[in-house]
Amino acid sequence: MAVWLPLAQAATGLFTVVNFVDKHVVEREVQAPRALAIFPGLEGAIASLMLFLLGAWTPMPLLIVVGVWLVIG
Repeated sequence: MAVWLPLAQAATGLFTVVNFVDKHVVEREVQAPRALAIFPGLEGAIASLMLFLLGAWTPMPLLIVVGVWLVIG
């Protein structure tokens, strides 16, 4: 049997467990679950802005348009 097969199955199982635990925590503990989407978006925007200012990444307007669409939509 290949060595990678049990590792791939373990990764899938772990991912499933994490998703169920996360869903349980969000439903029971978080008052406004929509607010959880704002923080990763802000972090991504800040990281993209830093990369843009350093000249390492140029499609910043596309990121802004998609971010605004995700927040509003």
